[in-house]
Amino acid sequence: LPLDIHYGGALDREDYLLRRVYFQTWPEVYVSGWLYLPKTPGKHPAILNPHGHWENGAMHPVMQSGCIGLAKKGYVALMVDSVHLSSESFQVGASSIGVMTFNNMRAIDLLETLPEVDSTRIGCTGASGGGQQTMYLMAADDRIKAAVPVALVSYFRRIMSPAGFPHCICNVAPGILRDTDEPEICATFAPRPVLFLSLTGDWTKVFPNEEFPEIRSIYRLYGQEAAVESAQWESEHDFSKPMRERMYAFF
Repeated sequence: LPLDIHYGGALDREDYLLRRVYFQTWPEVYVSGWLYLPKTPGKHPAILNPHGHWENGAMHPVMQSGCIGLAKKGYVALMVDSVHLSSESFQVGASSIGVMTFNNMRAIDLLETLPEVDSTRIGCTGASGGGQQTMYLMAADDRIKAAVPVALVSYFRRIMSPAGFPHCICNVAPGILRDTDEPEICATFAPRPVLFLSLTGDWTKVFPNEEFPEIRSIYRLYGQEAAVESAQWESEHDFSKPMRERMYAFF
C-alpha cells in the first residue's frame, strides 16, 4: 500500500526543521505525525517516538523536548499521533494497541523512504503509553535496532488489577495474558541493545529487582548481558530531562 505522504505546515528553527506529516496506513486511512529533521548534511540515524496519555499528546512540552533534543544531536525524530481508542474499538475488530503498533510500523516504512535517514540505524523510545507502544514494536518489527522503553515495563497484573493501578484498556492487547507477559515480550528483542528507564513512584518501582532479571537472563543466553541496561529515578511517573539525557547517551 503506498504511503501517499503529504506534508502540512513547517517551523524552521536554527538547527532543526519541524514538519507536519500525514501518511496512509490502511486504504484511505491516514495517520498524522511530527517530523523533526536536523539541518546537518548527510544521512542520519532515526528515532521513532510514540507518545502516551500526555496532555495534548505530541504537543506536550516533554514530548517536544525529547524530539528537539534528538534532532539537535543529529537524529531524525518522528512522533506519530497516538490513537487512544475506547473499548468500542473492539466492536469493529481492532484493538487500540494493535492500531498504534501497525501505525508505528508504517512510520518506520516512512522513515526508510526519507533521503535524510540511514535506514540501517532506526531506534525507538517512548514513555508511559509510548513506552508500551515501544515494547510491542520491539517484538513486532526487526527493523528497530535499539530501544528505550520509559516508565512502563512491569508484569501486566500491576497495571490491570483494580487493586493496583488499573491502566487504560487502550494499551492492552485483548487476551494477551493467555500467552505471555511484558518481560517475555521485551526479551524477544534480544540480543539488540535496550535501556529500560523506571521510577520509584509508579508501577515500575520494583522493575530492577523483579522484571529486569528475567529479561537479562535471556540476554545472558546470547552472551550479550552488556546490551541490556536498567536505570531508575527517585520520582513520580515522568520522562524528565535527566531521563531524556540518559536516553540520548544510550542511543
